[in-house]
Amino acid sequence: MAENRRMEDLEDISHQAEIERLIAAEQDPQARIHLMILNRINLSIVANTVVTKHVVMRLDEHITKFNAHTKEQDEMVNKGKGAGWLFIKVMAVVQILGIGAGAMVMNDIKDLHSEVISIATEQARRAERLRFLEDIVMERKNDRKP
Repeated sequence: MAENRRMEDLEDISHQAEIERLIAAEQDPQARIHLMILNRINLSIVANTVVTKHVVMRLDEHITKFNAHTKEQDEMVNKGKGAGWLFIKVMAVVQILGIGAGAMVMNDIKDLHSEVISIATEQARRAERLRFLEDIVMERKNDRKP
C-alpha cells in the first residue's frame, strides 16, 4: 500500500512537471494565465481529494474501533444483565425456601406450644389427683390413729 502510494506520488510529480512545462511554453499570455489558474484549481482539488481520502481512512479506523468498543460494551452490559437476572432468580428461590422454612418452623412451634399446653394440663391433672390421693391417705391415717 505504501509502495503503491509512493509510485502514485512520483507519477503525480512527473505529471505536474509536464503540465507546468506545457503552461510555460504557451505563447499567449492570457491563455497562459488561464492555464495557470486552472492548474492551481486542479492542484487544490487534488490536495482536497487527498485530504478527504485521508479523513475517510481515519474515519473508517475510528468507526471500526468504535464498533469494536461498542460490541465489548454491549457484551459487558449483557453479561451484567444476565448476572442480574441470575441473582434475582437465586434470591427468589432463597426467599421461597426461607418462607417455606419459616412456615415449617412456625407450624412446629405451634405444635410444640399445643403439646406443652397438653403436657401442662396433664401434669396439673396428675398433680390434682396426687393431692387428692394424698388427702385420702392422710385422712385414713388420721382415722386409724387412736
